[in-house]
Amino acid sequence: MQYFIGIVPTEEYKMKLIGFRNKWENNSIGEVVEPHMTIARLANLHINLKGNSP
Repeated sequence: MQYFIGIVPTEEYKMKLIGFRNKWENNSIGEVVEPHMTIARLANLHINLKGNSP
């Protein structure tokens, strides 16, 4: 299973992002999702429960 973390920026920064995205007439992403940053884990990362290096 892959994990993703979505981080929503502050209201002030979110408004700046919305203004930037609205510069393009055909951009409808704002109707689907609010501005956010998505962080995806790398495929070769794993949880090490023993505490020693892999």
